[in-house]
Amino acid sequence: MSGTQTIGSVKEIVQRLRAVLPPSWFPITAPNATISATPVLDGLLTGISSAFSSSYALVVYAARQARLSTASGAFLDMISADFFGTELSRGAAELDDAFRSRIQANLLLPRGTRAAVSGAVDMLVGQAPTLVETSRAADLGGYAAAAAPAGSGGGGYGSPLLRFGQKDGAFQFLVGVAAASWSRRPTQATFIGSDGFMQVAGPYVLRSNGSGSADDTSLVEARGFNLIKDSLGWSGLNAAAPSASMTWSVDASGTGALLPGAATVKMLVLNSGSWTGPSLSCLVPSGAVTASAWVFVPTSHGLESCNLTVAAGNLVQSATVDLTRVEQWQRVSVSLAGLPSASLVMGFGGIAAGAATASVLTQCWQIEPGQSASSYIPSNGTLGFREADDVVSGTATAGSLPATSALLEAVRRAAPAGTVPWVAQIA
Repeated sequence: MSGTQTIGSVKEIVQRLRAVLPPSWFPITAPNATISATPVLDGLLTGISSAFSSSYALVVYAARQARLSTASGAFLDMISADFFGTELSRGAAELDDAFRSRIQANLLLPRGTRAAVSGAVDMLVGQAPTLVETSRAADLGGYAAAAAPAGSGGGGYGSPLLRFGQKDGAFQFLVGVAAASWSRRPTQATFIGSDGFMQVAGPYVLRSNGSGSADDTSLVEARGFNLIKDSLGWSGLNAAAPSASMTWSVDASGTGALLPGAATVKMLVLNSGSWTGPSLSCLVPSGAVTASAWVFVPTSHGLESCNLTVAAGNLVQSATVDLTRVEQWQRVSVSLAGLPSASLVMGFGGIAAGAATASVLTQCWQIEPGQSASSYIPSNGTLGFREADDVVSGTATAGSLPATSALLEAVRRAAPAGTVPWVAQIA
């Protein structure tokens, strides 16, 4: 900054040019004057500064496009093309942050080993595959006596473990993926495990209902409407008392975020007292509505209380954030029943004991019909809707499995150079 002007702005560059001119050449405008003493000079310097300001903005923009962490738009697509060619392209309506996260994940993806292939498939479907290299004896087994077909590593006629390989099949392998239970959900999603903590499941991976029972992988949720703002377009903050002050900003890089690539709102308390915000509002239909959000409380939060408050008409309800659960994400939710069609306002507020040295984070805001908060399932491209999370059970064929193309892509990217990956069976 120079004075109160932003670096690189026209006014700031005018100040710089005027500062290097000999002071005796031109009269000095009085601090409280309403008219400049040098209007002609001001116009000349403004014209020069406009060109310099545009050049400075271009340099700053170009510098940002030279790094993956700050590139945007078409430059991010070119970075992906430089590293991956046509194998990793931007999805339909995919935002820069989400696309950047996928690029970063694939840049650091382990490659060239059995463990890398196994890990890539495990990450996608939630279970490790069976890998068979057609020239590896440990995978194929060996001949054995008919009376003891498993005596030589699982080989022998009549043994289901015997596989016939070939020496000419170097760098080729089979990938066996068990698909007894899949989810049709093509996006990641949150859920609460039996330990009470939040977890994130990858695409097509079934989630736990947290009961610890035999049907502990039966969390199923239908496709439906959610207002998911992802921390964008929110209102500003207002102090509820003169002694309170708060600031908030969007962390576009998703640092510390529950889901990679999604924006996170930081709530930073500057002084003691009551505080309000951030908040959002929308029109909701009559009936029952539930609002929920995820919150991350750091060790040094400086808060006495933090509440999620939901108001619609004369109905107001609040849910308290557990300030003792530090350094972990927690979800808070509020339900309102018997609503007329009305405008609903959802926001945070509370009492600050003193200045906080760390930010409280919040993410994954949802407003949805009914009296219970479903888990956070981001849309796969349709704004305002969440993907279905129903189960595909029993034997599935490659054609009926939603993850087949993604499975092929995952294996191809993790495979050693020169391999010809072949998904042999999905059963």
